[in-house]
Amino acid sequence: MSEETVKKLVGPGAFWPEISLADLAGEVFLEVEAGSSGRPNKASEISNWKNMLPFLIQMPGIKQTWLARETLKRLDDKMDLTDAIAEGVASTIATNKMAQPATADPASDPSQQGGEGADKTSKPADTGAGSDPAFGSNQV
Repeated sequence: MSEETVKKLVGPGAFWPEISLADLAGEVFLEVEAGSSGRPNKASEISNWKNMLPFLIQMPGIKQTWLARETLKRLDDKMDLTDAIAEGVASTIATNKMAQPATADPASDPSQQGGEGADKTSKPADTGAGSDPAFGSNQV
């Protein structure tokens, strides 16, 4: 823009240096870092992992160290888990569960609840009102 146009848009106190394109190009320094915008589809990969992780955590025999390393890999974190993971040590959740004292009340002690678990309530009678679920009933 010309100095007159700048003063018209900004006001009478505006300052607009006159500089050639060559001088301006000499003042700009760019440094490009490879991969700085992240891996393609990274957000999708993280979303998929977040959806799978709850199922993987519950699978018997799954290695917790593998889960931790895969999670860090997907998050592009360079953290080293070597010192953080002790082999053969139960997870914090498992340790806390083992530390909970058993109660005398069978309704609150999962090991005493039998096949029904804690759900010992009666089921309402089917009145036939309403519509069927979209994919059929999953209740027995």
